[in-house]
Amino acid sequence: MLTIAALVAGPLRRREVWAWNTIVGSVGAWFILDTGLSLILGFAGHAAFNVAFAAGLAVPLVAIRQELGDRTDKPTR
Repeated sequence: MLTIAALVAGPLRRREVWAWNTIVGSVGAWFILDTGLSLILGFAGHAAFNVAFAAGLAVPLVAIRQELGDRTDKPTR
């Protein structure tokens, strides 16, 4: 969480697309691994909580991505 907070406070605030990609990738990896293992081990309640939590995170992430627009990390000349 500290790493994500640092990305939000610095690069994402400066509207650097790579920071958004990094956050989405890490949240996606967490969701797949944690939810999958929860289901395999029989903790359906925890998996349901993960779905609700991920949906809550998706709303601001989508809004931020729309604000970033079509920006890329390619340097300009």
